[in-house]
Amino acid sequence: MKYYSHLDLAKALWVHHLQEKDYVIDATCGNGHDALFLAKRIPKGKLFLFDIQQQALEATRTLLEGEFPSGAPHIDFFHASHEDLSIAAKDQPPSLIVYNLGYLPGSDKKITTTASSTIKSLESALSILAPEGAISIMCYPGHPEGKRESEAIFEFLPRLDPGLFAIYQCQNYCKNNAPFLIWIKKTTL
Repeated sequence: MKYYSHLDLAKALWVHHLQEKDYVIDATCGNGHDALFLAKRIPKGKLFLFDIQQQALEATRTLLEGEFPSGAPHIDFFHASHEDLSIAAKDQPPSLIVYNLGYLPGSDKKITTTASSTIKSLESALSILAPEGAISIMCYPGHPEGKRESEAIFEFLPRLDPGLFAIYQCQNYCKNNAPFLIWIKKTTL
């Protein structure tokens, strides 16, 4: 029997949710694996990639250049914090915003997303999200800042209007501090 990780489940939700002309934000592009997956699914849309680490942006750019050798005009890079995502919503509100929190795999584990920056980012994301849009958050409570970040998210989510948002969580409860997925779906206004 195949084990399905939180990443597998997130990608299944993304595929079900996305249309080829959608605008999407990857708020923490990391090494670019999520970005590549998303870019292939929105060939007529727009993908906005954010990261505070130049190393992450370069890794993502290299990965995407391998898949799109003639360039990918539907992808924009931002060497910036995910705290303010509004720059990516100037032309059209995003239908999906993706977070893969924590640290950049293969790099300094002291550089992580933080509880305060992630909560600011979620506030920004919720303010620009398209009707029927979704936010996918992959959390990693297995390291100290990831635990604080997860706790801050759990304090933040109950403040959302249940008439405007449906919130789901998926986690392997057989493993202590297992990564988990949060899926926030905005209802039609």
